[in-house]
Amino acid sequence: MILEVDEHTVVVFDLDDTLYQEIDFLISGYRYIIYKYFTTGHDEMFNQMMLWYSKKNNVFSELLSFFQAQLNQTEYSIAGLISSYRNHFPQINPNPGSKKLIDLLLIRGCKLGLITDGRSITQRNKIKALGLDQKFDLEIISEEFGSDKPDYRNFHVFHEKFPNTKKFVYIGDNPAKDFITPNTLGWRTICLIDKGNNIHRQNFNYEKLFLPQYTVHSLSDIHI
Repeated sequence: MILEVDEHTVVVFDLDDTLYQEIDFLISGYRYIIYKYFTTGHDEMFNQMMLWYSKKNNVFSELLSFFQAQLNQTEYSIAGLISSYRNHFPQINPNPGSKKLIDLLLIRGCKLGLITDGRSITQRNKIKALGLDQKFDLEIISEEFGSDKPDYRNFHVFHEKFPNTKKFVYIGDNPAKDFITPNTLGWRTICLIDKGNNIHRQNFNYEKLFLPQYTVHSLSDIHI
């Protein structure tokens, strides 16, 4: 698709499963925990954690039971395991086309924003790991901001920040919460189609106001 932009355009991105694949953060977190708590058998333990995940088991509860039953270790807790997972600095890569798209938008003079649900340290570590920590003019992280998508405030703050903007664009992936509010505000909305790897599977069985105006299969499909 062709996206016409100029210095009076604000383009706002979702983070998880839009600018990178969230499953990669999960894999990174599991591997971090394994290397932190185990001295051997890393591959075997990783495969076991992924098996628990695929069965929709509580992976951290399963891991704690493993520590207690197999290793006779009782000093660990679910809270500690989850903290290690959430606070680790992830090994993740941007989705194809994301950095090029962002750089092209900046060249055209656009203002850039980010709206993401999650904890501050977790989401900021992701942003830094992706090399995007100096790219956005405004970052809205739900724990810091005090509300989650699709809350009106998370989007309207961009109107307050950029009052002279003529065009707002939002690029996300989740019809359940990403598009209803920007649609209501008159933004252009674009959905990145899930290739089968998204943590939260896409569901387009919503009324029209929830649905994106455009869809792309890759961020490389957005031409400036």
